[in-house]
This record gives sequence, C-alpha cells and structure tokens, in this order.
Amino acid sequence: MMIRIYAIGFLVMGAGLSAAPKESVPSPPPPMPQANEVSIFRGRSIDIPLRAVGRAPKTLKFLIRSGPASGTLGPIRSTGLKSAVVTYTHSDSSGDGKDTFTYAVQGLGTPVSAPAKVGIQISEEPPALSVVHALDFGTVMLGETKEEEIRIQNAGGGLLTGEMTVPSPWKILGSPSYRLKRHQERKVRLLFAPEEEREYRHRLGFSHDARSVVELVGGATAPFAFDPPAEIALEASGTDPIRAATLRIRNLTAADRTIELDPPEGLQVKETLFLPAGAEEEIHLQTKNDFPDSHDGLLNLTSEGFRRTISLRVFARQALLAFVPEDHLDFGKIEPGRRYKLALAVKNIGGSDARLQGSVPPDIQLLPPPDSLVLAPDETRVFEVALESRKLGAYRDLIEIGVEGRPSRKVSVTATVGGGSPTAAKVSTAALAPKGSPSSGHGTPPETPPEAANAPIPAIENFTLRVLSERAVDVVWARPPGDVSGYLIEQRTLEVVPGGPPKILWKERRGMKFLDEGELSIARFENLAPGQTWFMRVRAIAPDGRLSPPSPTFRMVSPLPPRGFGPRTVFVILFLVLAGFVGRWIYRRRQAGAAREAVRLSRLEKDA
Repeated sequence: MMIRIYAIGFLVMGAGLSAAPKESVPSPPPPMPQANEVSIFRGRSIDIPLRAVGRAPKTLKFLIRSGPASGTLGPIRSTGLKSAVVTYTHSDSSGDGKDTFTYAVQGLGTPVSAPAKVGIQISEEPPALSVVHALDFGTVMLGETKEEEIRIQNAGGGLLTGEMTVPSPWKILGSPSYRLKRHQERKVRLLFAPEEEREYRHRLGFSHDARSVVELVGGATAPFAFDPPAEIALEASGTDPIRAATLRIRNLTAADRTIELDPPEGLQVKETLFLPAGAEEEIHLQTKNDFPDSHDGLLNLTSEGFRRTISLRVFARQALLAFVPEDHLDFGKIEPGRRYKLALAVKNIGGSDARLQGSVPPDIQLLPPPDSLVLAPDETRVFEVALESRKLGAYRDLIEIGVEGRPSRKVSVTATVGGGSPTAAKVSTAALAPKGSPSSGHGTPPETPPEAANAPIPAIENFTLRVLSERAVDVVWARPPGDVSGYLIEQRTLEVVPGGPPKILWKERRGMKFLDEGELSIARFENLAPGQTWFMRVRAIAPDGRLSPPSPTFRMVSPLPPRGFGPRTVFVILFLVLAGFVGRWIYRRRQAGAAREAVRLSRLEKDA
C-alpha cells in the first residue's frame, strides 16, 4: 500500500518538473594574471615571465592587452599550464626611464580576465671597454718601424674617458686620450720603433682601469753583422806608434746598403762604406802618428735609420828595451880575483812602462838590481856590470834583462882571465845615457866604498831583526829620505890571501824579498840554515842608479832549533809511562783471575 502511495508521489513530482521552464548554467570565473616589475639596461632585451592564479584545467591563453611605449614585445611562449614568457626589447633611442605593458589570460570556456600591468625599469649601464687582448708586431729590422691599428670601443653605456700609456719602443700616433660615449669606438695606431736587437714584451695600459691592458709583442734584428760585435782593440806591433785593427761587416738584408762611419778624432777609417745585399767587407782602422798612447772612444755607424755604437780601446805601445852595447860586453884581458866594471845602458823605447826582470851568472854583479826597477817610456837606466872571476882562460856567460812576463834579452859577457896586461875598457853609452849618469870604471873596490859628497840618499843607520820562524828572519829599517827605487844588500866574505891577512870582500846577497810597511822597509830572508851567522850591510838605490853610502855592518843570526824537552813534552811522556803501567797491571790481574778459575774447575772435576 505504502509502495503505491510513493510511486504516485514520484509520478506527480516528475510531471511537475517537466512542466517547469529551462535555466542556463553560469560560466566559471577566469584565472587572474599577476602584475610584475623588471629592470633592464638601455637597448637590451629581457625575457619577462607571465603568470596567472586560479583554476586552470587546461593551458591558459595569454593575451597582450596594451603594448610598451619604448620597446617591442616578441611572441608569447607557453611554459606551463599557468605560465608563459615574452621577450621585451628596449629601443636604444628611447633613453632610460620606465615602460609598461598589460596582459590578460583566458581559460577554456571562460571570459578574458582583467589585464595585469608589467612595469619595466630602464637604466643606463656602466661604461665597458672592448679591445683586443694582444697585438703581435712580428720582427722588425733595426732602423725601420712598423705600425699596427687597434679598435677601442665603449661596449657599455655612459661615458668612457681616460688616457692610454705605452713604454718605448712603442709610441701612440695621435692623442693618447679617449672619450667614448655609448657604443662609440675609435681606431688607435701604434708605432713600433726598436733600437736594440732583442725581443720586446710590454703592455698598452688604460687609465680608467688598471686591469684593462693590451699585450704588445715584437722583435728586432740588426741589418748588419759585426765582428768584433761590441769592442775593437787597436794594438801596436813592436815599436810602431801606429795601432791598428780590423772590423768585418756583413749586410744581412736583401737590399744594397750604405754605412756612414764616424770615428773619434785621431783615428783613420773610411767614412762611407757601400755594401751590396748579402755582401761582406773588412775595413781597417788605425791611429795617426800623434794619437795618444792609450784612449777609449766610440765608433758610430749609421745606415738608413739604423745606428750602432762600437767601443774602441786603443792600447799603448808595448814596452820595448834597447841596449847599448846591443848584445855583447867584452872586458878584454883581466886579472884573476880582481873586479872590473863596464856600463850597460837600457832604454825603454816602447809606449808603456817596463817592469824589469833579470838574471846574472855568479861571477857578475849588476847594479842596481833590475828586478826592482820600472822604466817609463823613453827612460834610460845605466847599469854597472862588475865581473870578478878566478878561472883562468876564456870567460863567456850571459846576462838576461827583459820585461816582466815576456822573454828576456840576452847580452853576452866575454873576457880573458890572466895571460897578459889588463885591457878592459869602459863601454860608451852616450847614445842612450842621459846627462848625469854615473860612469863606470874597473878595478878592485876597497873594503868600504867612500861616501860620496853628493850621495843622493843618506846612509841607513839602525836595524831591527824579527824572527819569524826557525828558517825565516826579517830585517827592518826606517825608509831613508829621498827618492828610493830599491835596495842592495851586501854580505861580508873573507878571502884568504897566501902569506898575508884575510881580505874582506862585500858581495851582493840575493834571494830575499823586499816589503813595505808604511815608513818601514823590510828584507825577508827565508830558507835559512838554523844557527848560522851573517854580517851584512844595506845601501839604498836612487832612480838614476847611484847608491847611498853603506850602512853600518849588522849581524844576522838564524834561530837554533829547540833543544831538550819542554814541559808539555815531559807531561806527555809521563802520561804514556803511567798508562803503560796501568795497562800492564790490568792485564796481569786478568791473567791471575783466569788461572784461579782454571784451578777451581779442575778441583770440581776431581771431586765429581
């Protein structure tokens, strides 16, 4: 029953509904776009995101409702259900400031949304330098130049100002200052003018930013090869006052070249040299007759912008000795055991000082000793050559005198000892000896030569002996007043004369060293035999060869070797003896202990 009632009710309601008028369903609300703010540099482009909020079962459609005033928009590109992106490009001519545009969104079956605003802040970007990082000029021939061009640009905005700097051998052609507006550029020319044959690496700098540089690279090579390359030495040959040298020049270029030579005054060389391409030539340089003994100067060479300076060193003429007589001293007939004298004049006819060295045989004495002398150019020194020989018959030997470091000249000395009346005569040295040179005679000197009234140097009076070692002794004296060029030490010897008293002779002592300590002069005797005694005297030698009066005779004794044992030696001996006794006592104790141990072991074996 109840079921029927319900069924009737439903039928009635359905009839009522079907009879009611039809109504439309309302559309869903559209998603809403989001406003945005972005910043951009003038003249640049930027991707601006577009977003919406709200229900979006499918991809939304983005619509530009109003465009920008100072730029352009590209096509809208979808990036998601509710997002997209559009590219904004600012117009460079519009300047900085602000720009805007609006956009809306529309979903499927929805109306278009209200527009949203996108604000664009446009600003001027800072200046930015655009330039190459490096510039290679290659290899340039000395005397020539090379130009290269670079472009500098303000790749940013604003105003780029400053000044360019570059070290030598580069140079900026034109103004080094720059003032570049936005995107403005300028061409700069650089000149490379090297002056030395080498590789160059420097930097072109910009004052607005120390980090902005251009690396500059270049090399230089000479158009000529010189031999010698840096210094020419002009030397003399023998006594010739002219000093000469050669310079070899080779043209390394593929073109004919002309070289101008500018020597110092007094030097002779061709002023102009023509060298074909690849050719080589040798030029001669020489001094004039009146050129100074030594000189340092410069030889300047120029050729089509190329310049080279070569040092010149003109050396003085070498020292050269001339002898009178030239190579032979003949004493003639002489008596045995007697002293005879001749003169030997030596002149330095070279151009530099001559430090003499010499050697003489045992029977000959040369005064002054040549080893202590220095002859200036054109200076003459007269030596006294004394001969005393006891060997009968023909005498022949050699005197050697030369310049230190070079071979010596030899002068032969001959004589006939005994066999007739003496015939030795003085050799004339007028050709070389200056006025006032002492003459030399022959004969036997007395024991003590007389003190000349016009002696150039007074006699040496006082001596001090210093013992250096068992075999070395120093004889010290005060340097006498006057011009002293050396010293002569004479040693006293006794000659036995049959039927008469011994004869005292003074002979030159050699082999010692002469030293100076302030106002003191020292004669150092080395390699002496211990415990020996010598009687000696000293004479000073003047530059003209004259001798001072002899000094008082002094006695020199070489030290004796040490005798006996000193305290240290005695202590060492006692220590060694004591150590021997202690060692022997320890040894004997060990031996006794070993014997006792052997006896104990033997007893134990017997008991077992």
